[in-house]
Amino acid sequence: MSDCLFCNIIKGQIESFKVFEDDDAVAFLDINPAAPGHTLIVPKVHAVNLFDIDEISLRRLASTLKHVAQKVRTATKKDLMIIQNNGKDAGQVVDHLHFHIIPRTQGDGIGLMRGRIEITKEEMSEMVEKIKSAK
Repeated sequence: MSDCLFCNIIKGQIESFKVFEDDDAVAFLDINPAAPGHTLIVPKVHAVNLFDIDEISLRRLASTLKHVAQKVRTATKKDLMIIQNNGKDAGQVVDHLHFHIIPRTQGDGIGLMRGRIEITKEEMSEMVEKIKSAK
């Protein structure tokens, strides 16, 4: 896609700070990092989100994610938060599947769960059934 930011990074049309590249994926530093070493991993095949990528490419991407995450962990000597958002409401900003690898330090203020909701056992049971019966 010619207007996809990450596709243009993959093609080398936009400058990036690549930390890894193979036939299937590219990993580069986030230009608006949450922490030093914040790295993005994107498949070279354009897929909007997790539900848009084929199984083989996803498995290869998962392997690359683990490999690059280990390198970030070793380089930063930090624990990691790995995030992947699907859709605008979930916080996805770029419509190209990507994973964030974010080095963490206790008390750094980076948060995934800012608010929690209360839910009854009955509501949880209903949700279990909805998820189990979903296709």
